Amino acid sequence: PYETDLILVNRSSELQARFDIQPQEKPTTVIGEYSCDRISGIIAPNSRESVRVTVRCNRLGNFRLPVATAIAGSPQPPLQSNLCATVKGPVLAVEPQSINWGPTPCLYDAPRSLVLTNTSCIPAPFRTFVKNARSKFRVDVRESVLAPNQSMELNAIACLDDTTNHKDQVHIAVAEGETVVVPVSARGTGTTIFCHERLEEMDFGSQFSSTIFERKVTLENKGRRPQTLKWVNETHTNLLLNVMAKRKKAQKDGVKFKMEDPEPVFTVSPAEIELRPRTAAIFTFRGYAPKIGAVEELLVCETKVQKEK
Repeated sequence: PYETDLILVNRSSELQARFDIQPQEKPTTVIGEYSCDRISGIIAPNSRESVRVTVRCNRLGNFRLPVATAIAGSPQPPLQSNLCATVKGPVLAVEPQSINWGPTPCLYDAPRSLVLTNTSCIPAPFRTFVKNARSKFRVDVRESVLAPNQSMELNAIACLDDTTNHKDQVHIAVAEGETVVVPVSARGTGTTIFCHERLEEMDFGSQFSSTIFERKVTLENKGRRPQTLKWVNETHTNLLLNVMAKRKKAQKDGVKFKMEDPEPVFTVSPAEIELRPRTAAIFTFRGYAPKIGAVEELLVCETKVQKEK
């Protein structure tokens, strides 16, 4: 509630004045309600009296509440005064006012903090949401209430599914207040191919020579666009290039070159496939070592999205 003073002045030099503040009309209570610390009294000649009026607002916007004061013995109608106000709801300040993640790895949560402060003197209930229904941004706090002058830190989280620019808006809707809009943006980097297993190293352990051994791995395209996956055995490719260079040099020197092209120890099937969005494929890693000893080869999965690589 808010308080103000109603000043009543008796301009008569000889007579006292008795005043009576009239009850508030019921239809006006939907806008606001007021009460007085006293509803009647006597004012001495050439004097003034102050009445403390307490106002509680019930509706947003501009309003005017009439207050009628009757003067005993006066032929004039009751004195009319108006309580005027512009009613506002709670106000939230947000810092920062916009968030730009910049280059952000796809498929990983990237949080950024938002600090909300209730700068008003009343509680501020609020709820948060993101403008687009299928947005790759989200907020970890859906709804809460901030006490007067209280601050709260929440996280805006980006989890991108494409190597493109992403833009959206985080809305903070304040009950009976203005909605705060925070623009958010990020650019996806890396790949949207996902695997539940770690593929940095695949150790088959001890295996019999001249025997096929294999392991199956599932890769999923969590992106928005089709992707072409191609497996390349870089170790075997480098060996072939080395053999070809020696063969070319031998031919140039007129020397016979008897080395055959080496066969890879490890292969992947299928070697190349197109994965549509939200689909998965099973790849079979096979090994076949004709000789005894430790073998290590580097297999690289190349992904191509349209013209990107």
